[in-house]
Amino acid sequence: MLATIEQQAEARIRRHRARLLMTAPFYGAVGAELELVIDPDCDTAWTDGKRIGFGADFALRLPAEHLRGVIAHEILHVAMRHNYRRGDRDHALWNEACDYAINSVLIRDGFALPEDALLDDRFDKLSVRVIIREARSSSS
Repeated sequence: MLATIEQQAEARIRRHRARLLMTAPFYGAVGAELELVIDPDCDTAWTDGKRIGFGADFALRLPAEHLRGVIAHEILHVAMRHNYRRGDRDHALWNEACDYAINSVLIRDGFALPEDALLDDRFDKLSVRVIIREARSSSS
């Protein structure tokens, strides 16, 4: 019996998430607690703090090392409690700043990310709040 695209994507994500338990135990342990959702309305990936969601096409087309990086990216959002710390801040600005903070950590931890990942040396080792302040001051 042939698996659907969604089933193939879910199996691939589960495989790479499980691999993190051996190659990056912190990420693997946090990720193992998160429910996996294949989201037909999602073009990339997301988390709500309890689940990680992926678009099936996105999960299937990424090279393996980038998929592991994206899985770790969503896991780090959860570990850093970004969804709970946002408060009443602008969602898009907060998420972008969180992405810059997370991605620099992931690169230091040896993960590979897709080419369009938000990376900027100016924000390396800065907190999300400082990244927002720096971004605002540089755009003025």
